[in-house]
Amino acid sequence: MNTIFTDKKRIVIITGVLLFLLFLLIIINLIFSRKNPKKEAKKYPTPTTVRMIMGYRLPSKDTETFDVLLNNRLPVKQQDFELKYSYKKNKFVVYTKNSNGEKSFQEWLKVQSKDIQKFFKKNKDLFEITPEPTPNYQQRQLKSLENLATYLFTLNNQVEKIEKKNNPGTPTPTLTPTPVRQLNTVYNLSDLIYEVGMNVGVPPKVLEAMVYIDYSPILTYSSKEITKYSTPGSIIPDCGPDKCSLTGPMRLSIGIDSNGSPSCALCCSNGICLSTQGGCPNDWALYGNAVQEYGRYTHQPNPCNLRDNLYAAAMKLKKLGKVQKTTGWTKEETYRAVKNYYGNCSSKYKRLGSKTYCEYVWSQYGG
Repeated sequence: MNTIFTDKKRIVIITGVLLFLLFLLIIINLIFSRKNPKKEAKKYPTPTTVRMIMGYRLPSKDTETFDVLLNNRLPVKQQDFELKYSYKKNKFVVYTKNSNGEKSFQEWLKVQSKDIQKFFKKNKDLFEITPEPTPNYQQRQLKSLENLATYLFTLNNQVEKIEKKNNPGTPTPTLTPTPVRQLNTVYNLSDLIYEVGMNVGVPPKVLEAMVYIDYSPILTYSSKEITKYSTPGSIIPDCGPDKCSLTGPMRLSIGIDSNGSPSCALCCSNGICLSTQGGCPNDWALYGNAVQEYGRYTHQPNPCNLRDNLYAAAMKLKKLGKVQKTTGWTKEETYRAVKNYYGNCSSKYKRLGSKTYCEYVWSQYGG
């Protein structure tokens, strides 16, 4: 009875300390807010041409051109720099994260397409290279609160260990912080496919077979390449979109074609072009947030990122297949999901051993 009372008392004390510190931070924030009133936001002229592509605001024809050349991959996040468009400055800004930032950007630029290099040389006035801004007061305050919470939970666990040592066999209540998802480092494609499949609810073997159908070269990537291209902000080179808007290793449509047009006028089959059928499809608008919804990542998804693309494809397969379970798919369930995903399970392909999409996937998974 005394042990239970002590445990409850300890929990009440820790909770009280947390509430007091939170109240104290609020008071400090109010004091700083009064000392540093927000300045009225400056009004900037509205550009004559404004478009939204993949959630990215393009205020001029020049920036539209550059974004299309980059296949709508902005912002570009690398270890030493980040390239994004600043609406306030009406420029592309390269934020350097350290002393190697500018050099890394120049090296990155060298491996881009000739069109992008040519655009950069011709429009240097549209680019600005500057150090990454330091965190503001609110960001520092939030970080301090997170560190404080971590310290208190650690302290609580240390107290529990001491109590268990002094009172063996007596259970004590535990305060467990909500886990924060860290970046999953993958070492090969199988690791990544397993992560995506189990999180979304798709058999990894099914997803692996579809990777072979859509983009078999990825199966030859080294572990280093898999890790690189699955890291948030990294992109697979020359990933699209093509004339039919298909982008990334799983060939998902993103709403615009290789010319940056939403019509997909050059995507035709049997005399029928997408431009007469409502324009480019857009899988990404429907499934692009899968890496956040199922993987619980917080970065901005990119269709040219390996992990983001696989998550979106798995979500599309799951939703269209309407299979609730993660493993143990039957032949009927597998065929239904694959057919709804590709829209075709009647044509046979030599590269698949003269099998249809459904037959090939089932042969790798359940056959």
